[in-house]
Amino acid sequence: MSEATTATEANAGRPAYLVVQEGGTSGELYVLAGESREEAEDLRAGCSQASYRTSAVIEVPAVLAAHGETLYELIEEILRAERSY
Repeated sequence: MSEATTATEANAGRPAYLVVQEGGTSGELYVLAGESREEAEDLRAGCSQASYRTSAVIEVPAVLAAHGETLYELIEEILRAERSY
């Protein structure tokens, strides 16, 4: 989750660009964040090379991105809850 925190600190007052990554055979879901859409696309490419599936890049408005790791942990928790249905 350090990527999410770093992106938020560097982008205070700017949107964040998230990717949801599936954790392979574990089925876990993780939120990764980039400082730009291009950086988030690079995260997706790296995940793809390691055979991990990802979502499309999701732009998070600055007002929400300012919550940093707290927001990303909440998103991960919601995703895990959805998967348990």
